[in-house]
Amino acid sequence: DRDVTGVQTCALPISTSLAIATLPRGATVTVLENRGDWVRVHAVGTDGHPYDGWILGTHLEVNSPQ
Repeated sequence: DRDVTGVQTCALPISTSLAIATLPRGATVTVLENRGDWVRVHAVGTDGHPYDGWILGTHLEVNSPQ
């Protein structure tokens, strides 16, 4: 699992893609795939519904075990 630093999640791994959700800072995501600078993640939106989307990998931080 990784933590995000607050970012919009895109439908496709390109900067002009439609944003499908916004993840708040500190949201935990599961990495599904890497494609260049982009990472496909699985997350639960603020509405409680799960979804998959793309974010730039620079917005991820390693989630250290407690």
